[in-house]
Amino acid sequence: MGKTLDKCLSSTIKMCGELPIIVIDDQSDDLVTRSVLKSYERRIERISGENGEKAGRRHGNLYGNINLACAYAIERGYEYLMMI
Repeated sequence: MGKTLDKCLSSTIKMCGELPIIVIDDQSDDLVTRSVLKSYERRIERISGENGEKAGRRHGNLYGNINLACAYAIERGYEYLMMI
């Protein structure tokens, strides 16, 4: 996951310029993912997402984290929200 996240963030930064980039961090225990997030910490804003039990869920805590992202955008008055 970490390598894919690195490519995703790199591409998003190139595409979005100075627009804010917010990452919902579900507290992955993957060391590469943690390292990638740390390497981008000056450019992205990390928000702690749901990190509860994922067992039996097809997409982990995706639904809860999408709701968190939407609430974050609404609270800050964003007109647009792009989820990748």
